[in-house]
Amino acid sequence: MPSHAEIAAYPEPDAAFAKVIGSRLVLADSPQPPPLPANVDISALRQHTNVEKAEFREGLGGAGPDLTERGIKIPLNGRELDAYVYAPSGKFSAGSLPVCLFLHGGGFCLGSRFDDMEANRRLALEANIVVVSLEYRLAPEHPFPCAVYDGLEALRWITRNTNEVYPSASVSRGLIIGGTSAGANIANAVVYLNRDQDDSVQVTGQFLSVPPLLPLPVVPEKYKEYYLSFEQNHSITVLPPDLVGKFMEAYKPDINSPLFVPFNHPKGHSGAPPTYIQSEIAATDRLETEISTTVAIVGAGPVGLFTALLLAQAGIKVAVFETGSTLNQSPRAVAYFPAVLEEFKKAGILQDVIDKGEKNTDGCAWREPSGKVLAAVDPPPDSPQFAVCLSQPEFSEIAHKRLLETGNAEVVFNHTYQRHQQRGDSVLLWINSSSQETEVVCECQYLIGADGGRSEVRKALGVELKGFTWESLQLVAVNFQYPLSGLGWKQANFIVGEVSWGVVVKRGKGNSWRFATGTQAPDIGNGTLDDATVKVVKDRLMRLLPGDTSQIEWEAMAPYKVHQRCATTFRKGNVLLAGDAAHLNSPIGGLGLTTGLLDAAHLAESLRQTLLDKAEPIVLDQSQDPEHVRQRNEFFARLNKKDIATVLQVGLPDYALSSTSKTSFSTYEEVTWFITVTKLDDWSDERFTHEYKVVHANMTRQGKEQGAPTRRYTQYKNLYQKVNGTKQAGCNYVTCLVFPNLFLVHAGLQDPGYRATAGAHKFCRLDQQGCLTRKIAEFSKEGNGPRKSFIRALLFHERRSETDECSEDWVQERAAKFSTQVKSDDRAYGYVLWQDMTPKNSKTLFRDSQFDSGSWHNFKAVEAFDFLETASANTFLREYMDHITEGGKQTITAVVSDPDFIF
Repeated sequence: MPSHAEIAAYPEPDAAFAKVIGSRLVLADSPQPPPLPANVDISALRQHTNVEKAEFREGLGGAGPDLTERGIKIPLNGRELDAYVYAPSGKFSAGSLPVCLFLHGGGFCLGSRFDDMEANRRLALEANIVVVSLEYRLAPEHPFPCAVYDGLEALRWITRNTNEVYPSASVSRGLIIGGTSAGANIANAVVYLNRDQDDSVQVTGQFLSVPPLLPLPVVPEKYKEYYLSFEQNHSITVLPPDLVGKFMEAYKPDINSPLFVPFNHPKGHSGAPPTYIQSEIAATDRLETEISTTVAIVGAGPVGLFTALLLAQAGIKVAVFETGSTLNQSPRAVAYFPAVLEEFKKAGILQDVIDKGEKNTDGCAWREPSGKVLAAVDPPPDSPQFAVCLSQPEFSEIAHKRLLETGNAEVVFNHTYQRHQQRGDSVLLWINSSSQETEVVCECQYLIGADGGRSEVRKALGVELKGFTWESLQLVAVNFQYPLSGLGWKQANFIVGEVSWGVVVKRGKGNSWRFATGTQAPDIGNGTLDDATVKVVKDRLMRLLPGDTSQIEWEAMAPYKVHQRCATTFRKGNVLLAGDAAHLNSPIGGLGLTTGLLDAAHLAESLRQTLLDKAEPIVLDQSQDPEHVRQRNEFFARLNKKDIATVLQVGLPDYALSSTSKTSFSTYEEVTWFITVTKLDDWSDERFTHEYKVVHANMTRQGKEQGAPTRRYTQYKNLYQKVNGTKQAGCNYVTCLVFPNLFLVHAGLQDPGYRATAGAHKFCRLDQQGCLTRKIAEFSKEGNGPRKSFIRALLFHERRSETDECSEDWVQERAAKFSTQVKSDDRAYGYVLWQDMTPKNSKTLFRDSQFDSGSWHNFKAVEAFDFLETASANTFLREYMDHITEGGKQTITAVVSDPDFIF
C-alpha cells in the first residue's frame, strides 16, 4: 500500500480529464453552482431528468438486428417491479448465456430501468450476456433499505425463472450483479445480504461503477490516514454536495448498517465473488513506461523461450513475461523430431538437448495390451536423422539458461498479461505483478502471444480459434520411474487395444518415462484429476507393463483436453501469435510442441529481417502466401472430420474399436438411448420389480461410480394410459440412458467389466425396441431449479419405411411449435424432442450383447411432454393429438410414464 505521503502527493485531476466528464462537473477555476433551494422537490427533479434521459435514448435509436430488448415484470411478494432486458440475438443455444442484474444510479431517488441504455447494450453485445436492468423502489417513498431487498428478491427470482428472462439465459453460465453510483452501493449490499441467507444463490461476480461505499464518518481508524480523496478532489464534483445531502435525507440510510456500508460488515468479506470497481474520479498523469524493449513475449513456455533465444542471439532486445513463479513443471511434451533438431543446431543448443535427454536409437514398437509386439520400426544404422526424448520442463530450462547468457533478454516471473494497446509502430503492454501487487507498463515494437491455448493475448485481439474440441474426452499424462528398457521395451511404444491403450515413451535419461492414455472427461472440468480417474490410469499402466509394476515410482499426473483448432489469423498489426496460442493439435503424435517450436524459428527469422534488415513487415505474413494457402486448402479439402476422428480413435484408448477396425461411430454428439423393458412371462411382478428397480439400478449406479461413461439413467414406469390417436406400448418400463457419444455406447457394451455385471444380468425379455437419439430441443418452465416430480408422455414416431427420416426443417419447426405451445399452456410445463441417430450397422454396434436381438430402427423421433399430474396429460394430449400426429400422418406409440431418475 502506498504511504500517506505518497497519496498526499498525488496531483490534482488534469483539466483535460475534467472536461471529459461533461457539463455537470465543476472545475476549480469555474464559478460554483448556486446552492439548491431549500424546498427542492425530488419529484420535480425526477420529471426533469426523465425528460433529459428520454431525449438521449431517442438519439440512440433502436436496438439493431444483433440485440433483443423487451420489458418484463418481476413479481415480488404481492407487488411487481419493472425491468428491461438486453440480450444478444444471435444463434445461441438454450441456457448458453450468463446473466447480469444491473441496478441504475440516481442517488437512491431518481432513475429507471431505461437508464444506462447505451452501456447495457454494449455490455450485452460485447460480453454475450443477458442484462436485466431493474427499476427498484425509490426514496423518499421507499427509504432504506427497501431498494436493497428489491435487489435481493429480483436476484433470487431471476435465478428461479431464467427462461422467462430470455430463452438462451442460464445462471449456470454465470450470474453477475452490478450497478452505477447508488445502484452500485445497492448491488454491493445485495451481494453480502445474499451471502448470509440460508438458501443463498451463487453470484459469480460483481461490478461497481463509481460506487459510494465508505462514508467518511465510518472510515475505520487504521485507514483514515489514507482516506484523502474528498480533500484531494474537492475541485471536481459530479453532484453538488447539497443535492447529495438532499438524497441522503430522503433515503435515510443507517451508516452503521452493512446494508449501506458492507465495507464494515461484521461477518467480514469471505464468500464475496470477484469484484471489479470503476473509481469515480481519476487524475490523468503522463504515462511513464517502466520497461522498454524491442520485442515483448507473453509466456515462458518452450515456444516463448525459444523465440526469445533466437531473437536475443540476433542482438534484438527481448522481455519475456510469465504468470508463474517458475518454469512450468507439469507433464507435457517429450519428443523432439528431426525438423526441430535442425533448428536447435542452428541455435547452438542441439548438443545441450542431446546431453540432457536421450537419443532414440532403437525406434518404436506397436504392442498388444499383453505386451506382444505387433510391429516394430528400427532406425537405419548411422542415420543422420533421429529423435530425442526429453521432458518439456528440462528443455525449457536449457532455453532459459542460454537466453539469459545472451545479455539481450530478461525473463520476468509472477507477471500476468492484462491488456495491450497498439500505437502506430509500437505496442503498450500492461502487466500485473502478483509479487508486488503493482501494474507494470511495457513499451515494445512487437508483442508475441505465446501464452498457450487459453491465450489472453489472442482473446484481446478478438481472434477466433476455429475447429473443434472433444468435450467428452481427456488425455492423461503420467510421469513415472521404472526400469523398462531392461525389460526389452523400446524408447517409444504404442499399445493397441479396445480398452487398455496408451503411449509409453522415454522422457530423458535413466528410468524416466511418460505414459499417455485417454479417459472420459468429467462433466465439470477443473484441471485436476479425481481419485477414481487416478486409480483407473494407474491400474491400466500396471497391467500393460512387464515386470513387478508395484515398483513403479509415480512422479506427476495431469489431464489435458484434446483439440483440433487454429486461429483465424496469426497477426494483427504488431501483435503476433505462436504455438498453442495460434493452433491446438491432438497431443498424440507429438506435433503440438513440434509445430510450436517451428513457429518460433519462422517468427524469429521474420522479425530479424524486419527489425535488422529493414524488410517490409509483410514478411511476417508468409504463412498467408497465396500458393501456400492454395496447397493447404486442397489438402484439407480431401479430409473430413470423420477421418480425423478415426485417427483419434486409434490414438485414444477408450475410444478405439481396434487397430484394424473398419467401423467407426460418432464421437461428437451426446446420445440418449431409449429401451423398452418388459417382464419375462414366467416371472412374478415382485421378482421383476426387484431385479430391475433394485439390482440392475444398483449395478448401473456402481458402474458409473467406477468410471463408466453413462451420464444419466432414468426408468420410466408405464402407467398404461390410453391416448387416443396413438398405439399403446405394452412394455412395463422404458429405460433411458445418456452417453457422451455413440462410440462409447459400443465401447461400453464390449467392456469386460460391464459384460461380467450389468451386461450378464437378465431381468426382462430380449425382444426390446427403442432407438438411439440426439436431443434437438428442450424447454422447461422450472428452469434450472430443483427437478420436480412429474408425469412424462413419451411419444415414439414410427418409421413408415426404412428410408423414412426426419428432415432438419421438420425437427426445427416441430421444436419451435410445441415449445411455444407448452410455454403458453398451464397444463404442460416441459417439452423435449430427440431425433433418431441409430447407425444402420446396429448389429456391429450391439454385437455379442443382450441388445443384438432387439429392434432399433422402428422409430425416427421421440417427443416428451411433461405434466404435473395425469389428468393434465390426458386432457392436453386429447386436445392436441391431431396436431401432434399431423392429422394422422404420423404413427405414434405412446407411453404415459412416471419417471424415476436413478442418476
